[in-house]
Amino acid sequence: MGRSKKRTSVVKDDWSNRTFVRQQVTKDGLLLRHASESLKGANAIVREAVAENGLALEFASEKLRDDEQIVAIATDENYYALQFASEKLIFSLLKTNGEALQCAGEKIRDNNDAVLIAINNNPLSLEFASKRLRNDKNIVLEAVSNDGTALEFASPTLQNDADIIMAVVRNNVDALEFASNNILKNRTIMLDVVSINGNALEYLDELQDNEIIVKSAVEKNGASIQYASERLKNTREIAMIAIERHPESVYYLDDDFIRNNHDIRIKASKLLRREQHMKDYKRPYKLSSTRFPTQKRTIKPKPSTLKGYKQLKKKRSKSK
Repeated sequence: MGRSKKRTSVVKDDWSNRTFVRQQVTKDGLLLRHASESLKGANAIVREAVAENGLALEFASEKLRDDEQIVAIATDENYYALQFASEKLIFSLLKTNGEALQCAGEKIRDNNDAVLIAINNNPLSLEFASKRLRNDKNIVLEAVSNDGTALEFASPTLQNDADIIMAVVRNNVDALEFASNNILKNRTIMLDVVSINGNALEYLDELQDNEIIVKSAVEKNGASIQYASERLKNTREIAMIAIERHPESVYYLDDDFIRNNHDIRIKASKLLRREQHMKDYKRPYKLSSTRFPTQKRTIKPKPSTLKGYKQLKKKRSKSK
């Protein structure tokens, strides 16, 4: 029993011995957990530990977890060591690298201010926010207003929220693929959506045969007629609106429909010619060198004029 006590005493003393601890953490950084409190605050020893295993930062003193150089060494070895850094350093890092939220601890990922800082740098870092904050309307609204595709990481409840969807459409209409099926079937809300961006019609499978929705979509963007049902795509009134808004929309119409509607064919032809004329008119001069030569012509004087000029010059020189 006496020997056992003596061995325990030696081990205890060793973990408060600087040389011994440094040798141990060089082999396995996580052994820093056994070091005395004073050695957990020793810069040189902690550097050795986190260089061997970044996660050893967890056992460093509070002061060293707020040391930029120590944290940098730790995260270089294992980026997830960031979760053990001080809140002050994490907040500072999130301002320049929102994705760092992924490696922050649960406490930071559930912190409103931290998440807002992260999504202001990178809206897609919403993915790493806590479940509670991914259901926070203000935070999600901030994210999708800067990048609509952040809707993918919002809670199902907010993927079905009208205000969120409106913000998404204003930023990136293609992000509607992450909206809930229920809201995409809502005629009242989707009427407002297509009035913002007609191309939203592409994602409204249930409403592509709704005359009011389709008409509103093509009034905003003629080319959106390509997403309408075959029945409405070949409706004279809707086709005419689409062509007036975007003459090339005629290419999305059925050939038989165009042949049977002479006025639509004529209208499209006129508008296409006018559009091409405007393109030519706006073309920079340098692209039309034959019409607008950049080099000036040198006009040679007529012989009689040249002779008269020489005589006049000669008289002037004599008079001087």
